[in-house]
Amino acid sequence: MSHKVYQTKGIILSKRNFGEADSLFFIFTEKFGLIKVYAQGVRYIKSKLRYNLGLFSFGKFCVIKAKNYWKIVDAEGVEDLKNKFGSSEEIAVVAKISGFLLRMLWGEEKNDFIWQEVVLFFFQVKNGQYSKKDFFDFEILTAAKILKNLGYMEKEIVCDTSDNLNELDRKNLVFNINRAIQESML
Repeated sequence: MSHKVYQTKGIILSKRNFGEADSLFFIFTEKFGLIKVYAQGVRYIKSKLRYNLGLFSFGKFCVIKAKNYWKIVDAEGVEDLKNKFGSSEEIAVVAKISGFLLRMLWGEEKNDFIWQEVVLFFFQVKNGQYSKKDFFDFEILTAAKILKNLGYMEKEIVCDTSDNLNELDRKNLVFNINRAIQESML
């Protein structure tokens, strides 16, 4: 039985090892949204995918649909973003947004707006020189935009903010993000 091979851009948000050499990846993709991908034998030294499936890697992934999960068969043009982050603050803010996405996105559903925001976020963190406060503001604004797009926040809350948040806007936005997450029951 042959399977159709799908090719999509994606970012690896989470990786879980199990068994002797297998791994399970949560990849946020351009075409399918958040998918759970199984990679058999990927931790063996002889595996051709071993070096292309690092945490926070961005590239084109070739996957096939099995019964209850996706299976990865190839990865092309992969850029390991984790090794490009310059500081622990950069890795921490990317890990927070990755965890946030894993918590808020359920099921496989394409969302162009969230895809563009996530790619913009990852590459701005990789390329930018931010202070610790700027990272916090950037994280807050990205989370608010994602929640707004998912329908958990009101339009006015996100649209009234700019890239430079004052203390009152920051506290208000954090309060509304936390309220939206609590009301979503996730």
